[in-house]
Amino acid sequence: MRGLIVLIISFSCISAPAHAGIRFGQGTKTVATSGTALAILSSSKHVTSIIICGDTGNTGKIAVAQNPVAAAGAQQGVILSPGGCVVIEGHSDPPVKFDAAIFKVDATVSGDKASFFYVVEEN
Repeated sequence: MRGLIVLIISFSCISAPAHAGIRFGQGTKTVATSGTALAILSSSKHVTSIIICGDTGNTGKIAVAQNPVAAAGAQQGVILSPGGCVVIEGHSDPPVKFDAAIFKVDATVSGDKASFFYVVEEN
């Protein structure tokens, strides 16, 4: 059965072995204007998992969702405090691939950031 599993976790480091056929990527997205949702990636990227975290230096909260996403007012999506993370992964054998660019972030405070780390498995 194919599906997605979403977990909210807190961690201090990521350790992943290097294997043939597995690639990793990472980045940061800054929400320049609070209330303006931004795609986590600017172009399509089919991944098997992605971790999205609120930057530890944030003073507000980050919302993560597809559509709609809102960090303030009628909050929509997963709401992350500074340092909080959400893991989204394909769960099956082989793992489901999904487009990480469908996920958006918004912030309650302009200038707050979200960081992300993703895994691409070549089947």
